[in-house]
Amino acid sequence: MVIDIKKYLSAAAALLLTVTIPVSCNKNSKSEKSGNADDPSSQTADSTEVSQNSNYKFETKTHQLEVDGSFYQVYSKEIKFNYLDKPYEEWLSYVSPYDEYVPLLYSDDSGYYTTLDTVAFAIRYAYENGIEELEFPVEYDSALIDLGWQYAGLSFPDVPMTAGGCEYQLTENGYYRMKLSDSVLKAASHTDEVIAAAKEIVDSIPPECTTDADKAYYLYDWICTNVAYDEYHINSTGMVNNEPQSVYGAIVKKRAVCDGIASAVQLLFNMADIDCGKVDADAISADESGHVWNFAYIGDEVWDFDATWDLRNYCESEGDELTSVEDPEYYKWFGTERSSKLGMTNLNDNCIYFLPPTEEKFSVDSPAAKCADILVNVTEESDDIEYIYDGKSHKSVENEKLKELIDKKGYAVLKFNDPYLLEYFDHDLEFYRDPIYKEKDNSELVNELDLENCLLELR
Repeated sequence: MVIDIKKYLSAAAALLLTVTIPVSCNKNSKSEKSGNADDPSSQTADSTEVSQNSNYKFETKTHQLEVDGSFYQVYSKEIKFNYLDKPYEEWLSYVSPYDEYVPLLYSDDSGYYTTLDTVAFAIRYAYENGIEELEFPVEYDSALIDLGWQYAGLSFPDVPMTAGGCEYQLTENGYYRMKLSDSVLKAASHTDEVIAAAKEIVDSIPPECTTDADKAYYLYDWICTNVAYDEYHINSTGMVNNEPQSVYGAIVKKRAVCDGIASAVQLLFNMADIDCGKVDADAISADESGHVWNFAYIGDEVWDFDATWDLRNYCESEGDELTSVEDPEYYKWFGTERSSKLGMTNLNDNCIYFLPPTEEKFSVDSPAAKCADILVNVTEESDDIEYIYDGKSHKSVENEKLKELIDKKGYAVLKFNDPYLLEYFDHDLEFYRDPIYKEKDNSELVNELDLENCLLELR
């Protein structure tokens, strides 16, 4: 399945070209607007501009270029790699080793690619081929270059979401000269090792994991138990050490930050034939800054996966010393709704990359069932409450079922699709239900009541 989300990125590009937002590169120039034409259906678009920081005058004129049966919206001037002109036909036909495993998530199968796509392909080509200097004609616009890097990072598992150590400046001859830092290129030089390690992980999926939810859970569990969050490099991942932002850092070095962790999930899921992409948010709450996580198609549902917040280990030092946190019996951030985690946060205001809306109602096959004993639904159409457990839908959950779960596992985890439903159930548990255990009140069994994640754990 190829995910059609180009329209969302076009909206993001329009936003970037009209308003100021935090950017991923350190620019030594001001951003100026140009007459970019990102509509692949148009043959040319013309206007004349003069850069504020350069004596170079340019005419913005795009045209469609056919390469291997696909059409790209490009400018007449070539993009330079290590100061050398490379014809568009040469590098746009480049096939990445990752292309076999991860589809072009932003493709709509039309065979037409915009100037934004062209920028992303150029950055990916430079990144994977160890090219230190990359020069874009000023016609491409600095804001478009910023988005192009994020675009490449979202679509390709080996490209970091942020440019990290990248710097670029406007030259007098009308180019944005971008220098990729050594740390960025070092992280990109382990493609064969990364793919081999990822294949080994995917090949280890037990034969009894037959559904996408089963496979996703196995791979997610591998990430959460084998990868450590790299607290030591969290403030220096770009300029000092880019490895934690890369899939290489997560899968091979086994220490990473959210960018590398999400890239690992993206690669592993897609290798297992689960369509999975990355999401980048400027701000995920009033108190927290940017973050990267995943979405994936599980059956007919779209689910969020945020392994960063479910990791069991973290690194506090530059060496390999790991500190373990208490092992969770379930994963709060596996197969859940982003809306329940973010409360009233509007993703369209905060996400660089817009993902399809997640399902608000659980089904018997929902991946959330892998990390919860009982799923609880309420629908807008009616006030009927649905309880899903033992692979079936039920109209109620009896105390005997809760007692059976606690006796067997030591706990019972209920996941709700609505925080108000969770509060209602907690109230019902305390005041209206008979005691689950005669020797204690039901309220004493509540080990955790998590409204943000719509989880209730009884012990």
